[in-house]
Amino acid sequence: MSLWLLLFCFSVVAPAQGAEYVLRIDRDEACPIGPPTPKIEKGLRALLGYKHSDAIVGFVLDLNGDRINDYIIQANKPLCGAETCPYEIMDGSSNKSIGTVIGDPLVVSSMKIQGHLVIQAYGHGGAKPGMYGTYVFDEGQYVEVSGIDLISE
Repeated sequence: MSLWLLLFCFSVVAPAQGAEYVLRIDRDEACPIGPPTPKIEKGLRALLGYKHSDAIVGFVLDLNGDRINDYIIQANKPLCGAETCPYEIMDGSSNKSIGTVIGDPLVVSSMKIQGHLVIQAYGHGGAKPGMYGTYVFDEGQYVEVSGIDLISE
């Protein structure tokens, strides 16, 4: 990986200074990352549509303050729609899935609920105006707790 790509990937996941969010995730800015462990790579590839030769892409950051990187792994492009994409969230300490979030972009808020950062997602389904959802950590998973259908007038 070139030095430029490493610097670019770091700048994408660096915390925003003085902002109300930690990270804005846009699928066009996803960087190649290794899966959390080789043990779960096969399952991730099947779930998210990656072929063996495809680089798994996403974002790495600590969602719960345990100083262990967690993973927001983007589905392979064929599984993404024209305007949105599913992401699998993996806990770095347990290497287990802790939820699926759908949208583009995603915004990881600086606000925490149950010790985990809140994730907000905008999704757009082609001709439809779009949806805005909020995901929080509850009972071991990220779940959508609110969703708003946006209406165009």
